[in-house]
Order: sequence, then structure tokens, then C-alpha cells
Amino acid sequence: MDMTKKYYINNMFWGYFMMLVMVYLNYNDHTIEGVLILTLSIPSAIFFPFSKILIEKFALKYTTEKFWNTGLFINTPAKHGGVALYHLFCFIFSIPFSAIYLALHFAKK
Repeated sequence: MDMTKKYYINNMFWGYFMMLVMVYLNYNDHTIEGVLILTLSIPSAIFFPFSKILIEKFALKYTTEKFWNTGLFINTPAKHGGVALYHLFCFIFSIPFSAIYLALHFAKK
């Protein structure tokens, strides 16, 4: 699994959605923390698909795709909460994980 244009486009929605949520929640917050959150949410949205692919590659390196679709991970309403937390985790750590992904990608070449 490599980053392709199709993968990026298919996975960029949640990054931009979370950025819009951050903008909405911090729009009138003129403290340094509010400005920092707004400033960091923009690159986090852009790098979100890179973070997601790195986590997926890491997880699939040690497990199978079947593992993620059986047992605790079958499609139930409870799984959707876990998926939301997963996307939030990807968004929060998208800047450092993207740096790791890009470093690994260019180190291979």
C-alpha cells in the first residue's frame, strides 16, 4: 500500500472535516492556545492521509486485514466510536507521523 492520488483524495475528507470543527470551536478564541490550535489544524488536515497510511501500514505489518474485520472489530455501532477515535488520533498526530512517513518513503529511494 503506497500513497496514491486516489488514496489521498479518498481519505482527505476527515482531515478537513476535523479542521473545520477546530475552526468552528476556536473561531472567537483569541488566546494563544486558540490561535495555536487553528494554526496547527491546517497542516494536520493536509497531512492527515499520510498519518493514516503510516498507521495502517504499521498495523497490517503485524496483523492481517481479517483481524480488523472480525471479533471486536465487526461492524457494530460500537465500532463506529472506535473509528472516530482512530481518526481523531490520526488528526492529532498527523504532523509527526507524516514526517516519519515521508522520511521512510525518501529513505527507500
